[in-house]
Order: sequence, then C-alpha cells, then structure tokens
Amino acid sequence: MILHKLKLGLTKSPNERPWRFSLHIVLRASLVLLLFTGQRSWAADKEQPADLFKKFIESPPVIEQLLFEYTDTAIKGKRPVDYNVAKFQTNACFLRTYTSYSDMESESWVGADIISKFDNKYWRFLGGRDYLNKWTDLGKPEESENPVLDVYRTGIFQFAETMNMGIPYAEIGSIHWQGDQFEYADAIQSSQRKAVRLKGKLFRDSRGRAEKLKFHLALSLKSRSDLEADWQVDYEYRTNFAALPFLPSNLKIGFFRNGALLEGPMIGIRSWKVSQNPMPESAFNLDLLSLPGTTSLYVSNKALIYKNQDGKWAEVSPPNPKDFIKNRPPKK
Repeated sequence: MILHKLKLGLTKSPNERPWRFSLHIVLRASLVLLLFTGQRSWAADKEQPADLFKKFIESPPVIEQLLFEYTDTAIKGKRPVDYNVAKFQTNACFLRTYTSYSDMESESWVGADIISKFDNKYWRFLGGRDYLNKWTDLGKPEESENPVLDVYRTGIFQFAETMNMGIPYAEIGSIHWQGDQFEYADAIQSSQRKAVRLKGKLFRDSRGRAEKLKFHLALSLKSRSDLEADWQVDYEYRTNFAALPFLPSNLKIGFFRNGALLEGPMIGIRSWKVSQNPMPESAFNLDLLSLPGTTSLYVSNKALIYKNQDGKWAEVSPPNPKDFIKNRPPKK
C-alpha cells in the first residue's frame, strides 16, 4: 500500500515555541497513524471495493471470528447445511461445525466437530463421540498422509472456500491476482486428490464491487478419472459488514454442464470480527480447552496413543491405524 504524504499545517507565534501543530492537524495525523499501524484498515481504504476484495483474498487479516452457513450441493434431493464458527491468522486456523443454527448460536462444544491448527500442531475433535485426535508435523515424509492432517485438509475445505470467496481447492491466502485474473496450481496430495489447477476472472458491477467470478477447474483425483469444469460464483450484498464493507454476504456457486449453469453450494456469511493483533495459541490449542461432556479423549501422532488419566496424557499402546481412522478407542 502506498502511504500518501500528509500535508501538515504549521502555525508560528512569537510568544510561543517556534513551531506548533494546530490541534485538528494533530488529531488528523494521529488518526492516520492509527489506521496504518499493524493490520490494514480495510474500511478506511479508498480503492474500489473489487480491488479490496482481491487484496482480502490474497492476504486476509486476522479473523477473530467468522460465522457462516454452507449449504452443499443437493444429495438425493436434500441439501445439507453446516453452521460454522471459524478463526484465522497466517499460522493458525480453527473451524467448529454444527448441524443447527441454535447450537452454533449457543457456542456449545457438545456435538460440535472441530478441526484446528497452530504452527505445526493439528487437532481434530468429534463432539458426537468425544474423541480428540492430535498430530504434530515433524516433517517426516512417511507421515505426509497422517490421518489427522488428511482430515484437516478435507475438513477445512468449506472455510477456505469461504475465505477465498468461492474459489475451491486452494489454501487461504494462496490466490494471487494479475489485474482481475488469477491462475493457481497446487500439487499437495491428500487421500483423495493429487493436484488442482484453477484459472479465472473477476467481473465488477457498476459500483465497482465484485459482481461475479468465472473460473475453470481441473482436478486430478486418485480414485477416479480427472475432472474439468467451468464454474461461476455470483455475489450478493444483503448485509453491510462494518469491518469489511467490500465483501459480499451471500455467494451462489454454480457449474456449467452442457452449456447450462447448474446450482452448486451456497455460502451465507453472518458476521466478521477482525483483529489488529494475532491470537495466542490458547485460541486454537484444543488441549488447553475445557470440553464439557467428554469422557475419554485420545491423541495420536500415528506412532503413539495417549489416554486422558486424571488430566494427564499417558501412553497406552501403539495404535491400530484402521481403528484410528474409524475413531475407535485403542485396545488396552
């Protein structure tokens, strides 16, 4: 961002010190310094909304809380809806998912599914089974498809798609623009996919806002033939978010088949809470949280499993990977 030079008015009086800032200039300068300290002051920027929209996708600020609903593509005539509470900063991510809005509103931990990451630590909590799985990435090639990491990559999909304003299969902050166009290629493998390629263009409305995004998706999968399709995201502005006024509140995602645009997922954003400062590990570390209703919690790094005994983690036995993936407790 280019910080324009400030024209400061100076007054001089023979009965006072040689130079003095007038009060309104001091206040104005203080305000400008405040706006440009730390994180970007998104609401104060004078660029077109679509330009701020793109900058948000490229480099989002610290998100202390995001509430959003994700309605998936119809499955056998039904459209499942997930209600999500999320947090984000460059070294950490958190997603708590509910199946009802009332549970999300109550912020209850009971029945919630949670995935979380801080630096190289990963957690997965299944509220329906009261299981907590944990893995620390030590850079070992043999653990590149660790079950906790794989579940994290799959589970964070909806949150990343929301932060990327409808662009799927891309990590948060990994999309970079050339004008109103972008290209993205990812070779990170998981249990389901091998690689993804994206190429798209943003279109603006008469008010300079992001109106729609069209992109081509090429997905290389392990278990089936590769997929390619043209997609479109339409943006609606039903709510004005004070912290991020240039972002849409509703995203309608569709894909083309035989020339027709078919309905895909829908994302409804309820609120954003942006922070100027990064959050501590305690905001993401599930070991440090009190989880009501839990009885037995298990932690695994695919080499050892620990059981919660009097509030302390103690080794029980080497895990059976099949049991771990199916969320079964270890055998004593």
